[in-house]
Amino acid sequence: MKTLLLLTVAILTAAPAGAQSAGIEVRNLSFRYGGSDTDVLRDVSLSLPSGSTVALVGENGAGKTTLVKLLCGLYEPSGGQILVNGAPPDRPPSACRPEVTACFQDFVRFELPLRESIGIGQLAEMQVAEAVERAVREAGADSLVEALPHGLDTQLGERWPGGVGLSLGQWQKVALGRMLMRPTASLFVLDEPTASLDVATEQALFERFSKASRRAAGRSAITLLVSHRFSTVRSADLIVVLEGGAVVATGTHDELMTQGGLYAELFGLQSRGFR
Repeated sequence: MKTLLLLTVAILTAAPAGAQSAGIEVRNLSFRYGGSDTDVLRDVSLSLPSGSTVALVGENGAGKTTLVKLLCGLYEPSGGQILVNGAPPDRPPSACRPEVTACFQDFVRFELPLRESIGIGQLAEMQVAEAVERAVREAGADSLVEALPHGLDTQLGERWPGGVGLSLGQWQKVALGRMLMRPTASLFVLDEPTASLDVATEQALFERFSKASRRAAGRSAITLLVSHRFSTVRSADLIVVLEGGAVVATGTHDELMTQGGLYAELFGLQSRGFR
């Protein structure tokens, strides 16, 4: 089997602490699902600068989640190459897992005690109270813990003895907490991380996450964000616009608004919808 071209593997070949890193480069990446004769992604090329926050935007079906899962090594590319500092990855996927943390929109609802449902994001620290409590705070889940009958020791899932059911938004906060159990990761991936949260909660969450992201940037970490909410992505260092499985524009919010095109059109439509 050919070697997987994984962003997560590439992260681990980055320059040592204190050195300057050029970041990740994606060259002519393509992907199609088994049994299909149509590419979901085609000829995707882009650069993810070291220490940056990169946002992927586009309409439903543009290929955002597929691209993220390729970058995380969950899918194997049909073609193309991913490089770090100009070199291909040379380490096995298992070696990179501690360096990656993610929260996807299709997260799993682990019906465990809340402490464990969050803590499995970093198994070595599952029973470390300080680590779990920090993740809870950064995920904005303090009120959830306070509302549960046994706090972090509450069994989740109504089918279990004494288990408690959660709303979709509450489950999403648990998933975010699980992701944040790895604050020193080299790659942070958030795929529609606040889709089930209200606007006020989202704003508070991203204010906290922005601070964490800036700390990560000091370690040359990369934050990759997918969101339909342009109020969230506009502050990203780089915005990548996808349409029909291809990259159609890149730049900052101001640059893309000046250029016009799909990003400016979608931003305008969403802005008018909130008036």
